[in-house]
Amino acid sequence: EHDFLSNFVEQYPLLNLTVPIKTSAGEIPTGHYKVIGVKKNGKVTINLCQAYDVVGKFPAIETEDDFNSEEINFVKIEPVAENVLKLMYGSMKFNAYAYLTY
Repeated sequence: EHDFLSNFVEQYPLLNLTVPIKTSAGEIPTGHYKVIGVKKNGKVTINLCQAYDVVGKFPAIETEDDFNSEEINFVKIEPVAENVLKLMYGSMKFNAYAYLTY
């Protein structure tokens, strides 16, 4: 098991965004996005990317919760309030979540 995990190549999950997301820089349109979690200086960010471009950066909260995912690398999104989505991210390095406004 250790060899499997040590040789595991991290793949980034894809998110199908079905509603536009509001950000301070504008709006992220509907579409498919590669999701990359970044942990730097103790702060966690979830980035939405298309090709090699980061189109959105969201401050996130690191958690031990795996959100009942059967996968190691995952992204989930669910509505939590009017115009608010919860973005849940998991990887070999950490799990995190962020709230997005649409």
